[in-house]
Amino acid sequence: MTIATKNRIREISRFALALTDTEQETLLKNLKQKALVEKAIELDSSVKKNSLTIEEIVSEVRKTRRKRNGR
Repeated sequence: MTIATKNRIREISRFALALTDTEQETLLKNLKQKALVEKAIELDSSVKKNSLTIEEIVSEVRKTRRKRNGR
């Protein structure tokens, strides 16, 4: 961790300690939400896009069920 990062963390901590309990809870909630959204965006970009339609999916499911049931 760099010195600049440590200094930012200390400064953020000082500001957070100056807030009321309610403000701290709100800040924490917002930070968690931001982290969650960023993780979701990262996950979404890592998933391969597909162009399947619901009709194609239903068709495949029906074919598989027919094969499984011996029809």
